Amino acid sequence: MDRISQLQEQVNAIAALAFNTFGTLQRDAHPVKLSPKYPDPPPPSNPTEDPATAASNVSEQPKLMTATNEDLKKKRNGKEIKKKKKQREELRLKKGKKKEEEKKKEQ
Repeated sequence: MDRISQLQEQVNAIAALAFNTFGTLQRDAHPVKLSPKYPDPPPPSNPTEDPATAASNVSEQPKLMTATNEDLKKKRNGKEIKKKKKQREELRLKKGKKKEEEKKKEQ
């Protein structure tokens, strides 16, 4: 790999870190009034949450996301989906049979 490609990979890695950092700061920051001319900012979505508990929630977020993803995988691969597919197939077959019977009656 040439030096330009290596440099580009490093720049991309730094940019990804920067974007993630700025996004986290924007997500966790409380609204601030920038000027007296601007209207008041909206209240925080969870007014009872203080910054100290927000920091602990940020550290728990990856665990929660992983657990949520695992639950979704189980549901996707679970019996519920198979049942729904089977029910759809049965309905499709019933509709097909009804159409065939109607065609026979018309003849």
